Amino acid sequence: MNKNIYSVFIAILLTMTSTQAQAQGSISNDYSFGDGLAIHGGVGFLALKDEYISSEIYSGTVPYFAASWSRQNETYGHRLWLEYEYTAALRNHNISAEITQLRLGVAFMYPVGKTNVLSKDVDVLFGPASELFFHYRSENIADGGESVANAYSFALLFSGGMKLEALCPLNESFQLHAMAQTSLLSFGGRMPNVAGIEEGEKNESAFKLLTVFAGFDASGEIGCSYKLYRSVLIAADYRFELTRISAWDFFISGNDNFIVSAAYDF
Repeated sequence: MNKNIYSVFIAILLTMTSTQAQAQGSISNDYSFGDGLAIHGGVGFLALKDEYISSEIYSGTVPYFAASWSRQNETYGHRLWLEYEYTAALRNHNISAEITQLRLGVAFMYPVGKTNVLSKDVDVLFGPASELFFHYRSENIADGGESVANAYSFALLFSGGMKLEALCPLNESFQLHAMAQTSLLSFGGRMPNVAGIEEGEKNESAFKLLTVFAGFDASGEIGCSYKLYRSVLIAADYRFELTRISAWDFFISGNDNFIVSAAYDF
């Protein structure tokens, strides 16, 4: 799944190779930034490895729900989003786990240029982004026989980074879009090793400031939107998310999501 996000990053960056500089005093009206409230729903496939509990990979399908709000100003646009994923049946053979993942983020997007792809204008936006990622896991110990000491786990990343968007209107109603976002610096948290504490080992701090090498959070998205009416849009997207933490017991979570959305643009 790691190849997916790298492909998204590369594809968006390639669109910038012929970018023409444009004034940042105002945002182009050629594209729809998506002002207003949107509701998103879909299904994803999640693969997870959390060495606090097990060195095995757990995987399975996960329902995806999210809400977002966007607003375009004269010189920039900003986005807010909240994502929720939950399943009680993430599995490794006959062992299962219950997981909850949340993402809460904000981004400020500035127009940085315009390029041309297959004779279509593409507006490029770039800006700072911040996201809170929270993961909670509970082993179904009746199935797996795990000890109580390592039957629960949590991971936390509060990250600051950058976000890149490419918006390509094909006509007045139909638009293609792509996005890539990555963290640069994070404040991370993990559950202390309870088993180690019981054996007399030094109690490691549960929270740390992390560089991108020790705590990494990234996502990529590609999709299309269609304006049904003057203020109502529908969209279909593929979204990939990857979170990796190595400052404590190794943790990595990656998921592919297929999403449909409805938005009221006001």
